[in-house]
Amino acid sequence: LERLVRDEGIDKILIGGDEVVLSFLRAQMTPALAERIVDTLRLDMTTPDHKVLEDTFEAIRQVDAQEDVDKVGRMLNAW
Repeated sequence: LERLVRDEGIDKILIGGDEVVLSFLRAQMTPALAERIVDTLRLDMTTPDHKVLEDTFEAIRQVDAQEDVDKVGRMLNAW
């Protein structure tokens, strides 16, 4: 995963699963990977695919919106 993230220039990671899966994923990640986690979705094996997709897109929209707010704030402060 770390090689993929580095080779593809991925700067944000969204992980999902139940608490057991999320704990396992975090334990396997290097600190460099863990710091790229921007959100965590609480999902279980019975979650329908369309719900996983909806929740993922919503999480990405929220992360992007917050980044936009942060950028505007930095620009205004630099002004």
